[in-house]
Amino acid sequence: MNIFVVRAKIGNSLEELHCLNLKGELSIQHLERVTNHLDAKKANIADKKNLMMLTLSWERNGLSKLEEEDEKVLEALRTSLQS
Repeated sequence: MNIFVVRAKIGNSLEELHCLNLKGELSIQHLERVTNHLDAKKANIADKKNLMMLTLSWERNGLSKLEEEDEKVLEALRTSLQS
């Protein structure tokens, strides 16, 4: 399984997934660090034809409610998968 960890600072933004040839399984961790849902759209997950399984994870330190930007990130990833 490929693991992609979103970093809070420069580097490892979701947009970097756009140019990678991913196959098999991918786990994207720490999605709470995504500050702009457009990065999720730019990742263009729908073009990853050899990607069979995608796992998304947020760390919330006990909070169960998704924040507004988290919902936008999830929607952007979902939309790209349905295209």
